[in-house]
Amino acid sequence: MSFAPRALPQLRPDTLAARLSSAHVRRRELAASNDCYRVHDLGEAEVPGLTVERFGDFAVVHDYAASQRAHLLAVGAALLELGAKGVYLKERVRGGARKRGGARSEEPPLLGEAAPKELEVHESGRRYWVRLAEGLATGLFVDQRENRTRLQESAADRSVLNLFCYTGSFSVAAGLGGARKVTSIDNSRAALARLNANLRLNLLDPAGHRVLRADAVQFLSRAARGAERFDVIVLDPPTFSSDGESAFSVRAQYETMAKDCFGLLTNGGRLLAVTNDRGTSELEFRRMVERAARSAGRELESLWKPPPPLDCPLGEDASTATKSLWARVR
Repeated sequence: MSFAPRALPQLRPDTLAARLSSAHVRRRELAASNDCYRVHDLGEAEVPGLTVERFGDFAVVHDYAASQRAHLLAVGAALLELGAKGVYLKERVRGGARKRGGARSEEPPLLGEAAPKELEVHESGRRYWVRLAEGLATGLFVDQRENRTRLQESAADRSVLNLFCYTGSFSVAAGLGGARKVTSIDNSRAALARLNANLRLNLLDPAGHRVLRADAVQFLSRAARGAERFDVIVLDPPTFSSDGESAFSVRAQYETMAKDCFGLLTNGGRLLAVTNDRGTSELEFRRMVERAARSAGRELESLWKPPPPLDCPLGEDASTATKSLWARVR
């Protein structure tokens, strides 16, 4: 299935402000303990083709519909009217899937004030640094907030492996939850530097966390030959990534990686399997995880699909949503 979001309707700024305000009101309970969340999701009806995320006093607009500049400016003006100090634009028409790289040059805001280069945001008691002006990704994927909370609430005395850890948001959650050991794997030196900064921000000693710069696929292959096993593994890769030395594609490699992860779980261990690939349906993803468990010779005790977060409701096209499953083995 190819993803082709509808073009943004050409609405007046006052209409846009009213529609975005309506969406924001539905998130008001999140604001009590979060200043980073999705104000409007791609699948919602108010403004199709548009995702808006809040990061502190700033907003980030993700345009999936090749919108006209005038309309994007109207969206930005509506967000300023709703209280944002500045609005950043991420144009995702050519690369809408989740990527954790992109251009490193800093872009000015679409409208309003520039955010600090490193902006501190707060999520359910966790603190993270984000960068709003750098590339397509800010450093925090807000659609995984509830999974991070689930990990934190169940991490005490557990060993946790975080693959494709990026800036370490799941690693922070595990550390704050009292994990016995956290191993974080990523092939990007810059991402791991940001992970360590996030650990320090949350008063977690980086020395207590094993942070490895490594290819996640190769790490799993090596780990399978060793004796170490993990109580929880997080597998949340970008849809596609390339560092010039190796490339990763969800469609080509996810099932094999999930199989390797199941092989590294302790009895009773859990795998959090996540994908943002819009070309993979909910049913296909579930079957992929089930096949991976069988291939690894592991019996599934449970396979649970979390409900969609309040700020990421399922719209008309469920393919726009990130898919996640918690799998527990016997």
